[in-house]
Amino acid sequence: MESQSVSESQTVLDTQNLGKTYITFGSKWQHLRQLLWPNSTALPGFSALRNVTFSLQKGAVLGVIGQNGAGKSTLLQILAGTLPQYDGILSIRGRVAALLELGAGFNPELTGRENVYLFGAMMGVSKSEMQQRFDEIVDFSGVSRVIDQPVKTYSSGMFVRLAFSVATSVNPDILIVDEALSVGDGAFARKSFDRIMELRDSGTSIIFCSHALYQVQVLSDEVLWLEAGEVRALGVPREVIENYQKFLDRLQTNQQVPKIEEKRPSDQTLGVARLTNVSISADGDSGEVLSVTCEKSELSIEVEFSSDLNQPCPTVAIVFTDDEGKNISSCTTFYDHIHVERNANGDGKVVVAFPKFGLMHGRYWVNVLLMCEKAIMTLDGVYRFVKLDVEQVGHEVGVAMLPRLWNKDNSFDVASKQ
Repeated sequence: MESQSVSESQTVLDTQNLGKTYITFGSKWQHLRQLLWPNSTALPGFSALRNVTFSLQKGAVLGVIGQNGAGKSTLLQILAGTLPQYDGILSIRGRVAALLELGAGFNPELTGRENVYLFGAMMGVSKSEMQQRFDEIVDFSGVSRVIDQPVKTYSSGMFVRLAFSVATSVNPDILIVDEALSVGDGAFARKSFDRIMELRDSGTSIIFCSHALYQVQVLSDEVLWLEAGEVRALGVPREVIENYQKFLDRLQTNQQVPKIEEKRPSDQTLGVARLTNVSISADGDSGEVLSVTCEKSELSIEVEFSSDLNQPCPTVAIVFTDDEGKNISSCTTFYDHIHVERNANGDGKVVVAFPKFGLMHGRYWVNVLLMCEKAIMTLDGVYRFVKLDVEQVGHEVGVAMLPRLWNKDNSFDVASKQ
């Protein structure tokens, strides 16, 4: 692996036909023989990664998606330097910080303080520099009370908070983020999300691997789709993710769709904001199943929430899905440019109405999400909250009834159902 310094407007990471093969051994003797005489005989192997080629520009965000077992973790470990490649070329320019499996790079026998300096040394940061950053690292992580205890005594949350704080404090040129932040508590998840956004805005290149496809699409400049260890697609986020979603849908065609349990508003939150009440009605009627007539009924959704006034005001999203969980339509206060107000206690309320409801004949579910101020991170949500049984007057086919004008005798008439 080649490593160089980084400068403005250049490629910070480049791979050419990167691959990783794991040799399989039939016995311990076979393993020993391979160690002593590597070229003595050819052994069968499992190819976890093959011919992976891509580049990452300074300040860009690359999203990585794929099913479990597709090779994502193998790729990220190679890029982070924790796993040697089998073949191909990897060129990295600048300092890399990685948040992969929990506590990677930490020695469980050492204290938190000792691990901070150890991590800094591994990143090429001098002890004096780490001393200058030490207080900020500990304050951000919130583990000052146990910083001089061995990290093997830490909870998983403490572990990931300290690891994240150190990794993002060393001003990396490239930050690799796996789904490691799911271990942290809600308040820290929000802090870490903001920190990642700050690094991105300051010019740090980011490789972001997640199963949260919406976040990948919003945050990424390009998306890499891995399937069975190979690059299935690399390109515009929306196009790659749409094709990946279609691929997943085809895989589920002959599988029984698992039942998604209803979730009511509760006291479980991310520590930043929570839904306190959601009520949905159609033509004034409420219930767990609502009868709706396409282009005739009015659907009304009222959402109440509480939030921390020290944090930006959250936004509200409404998502309609079908029985298989596919997204049919959605709207948010953020993209509709609706300013949400809060009172002195941090409580807020929004109501959205859908006059002449536009979804066509079928069964749909209403999902309500409370999201961060930029509608990227979900803070709380209720899923499959109310089922809509939609009927329609005519026999048109499809999912949505679109507004339309018909040209007749050089004039336009508005279509209407009688």
